[in-house]
Amino acid sequence: MELISLNATYPELQYEDYFMNVYFGAIARDSLNSSRPISNPAETPIQINEMFDTVSYDKGACILKMLQDFLSEQVFQKGVIQYLKKYSYRNAKTCGTAWQIFVLKVIYLPEVFALLLPDPLAVQAWMLYPGSSDWLSLILSLT
Repeated sequence: MELISLNATYPELQYEDYFMNVYFGAIARDSLNSSRPISNPAETPIQINEMFDTVSYDKGACILKMLQDFLSEQVFQKGVIQYLKKYSYRNAKTCGTAWQIFVLKVIYLPEVFALLLPDPLAVQAWMLYPGSSDWLSLILSLT
């Protein structure tokens, strides 16, 4: 999300070029045997701390960027606002919760065709499982 606000504040920095480095770095790290999903149950403080690494942040940034590009900035922003209002001062239980908000936001906006949404199972698999084997199919379904 910081790259989105950075681009709005300083468009001359051309964050799209930088983001390609983030994207390819995320793919490379996510293909390692040590990789893990973005959404992962954590019981202890150590497990929680282990969840916050560059793979999680970069892979999450890629998902958000793809959604923004696919849905349009306006629709994406409305979905983010709705998500933040709904979950302010608390956490969503699953990664599917955010996806549902974006799907509902698109369905109720006539300027976007809900039938063009990428397969929710592909996006969910991308968030719940490590590895990059499904990246290409997700990218193709978003473009």
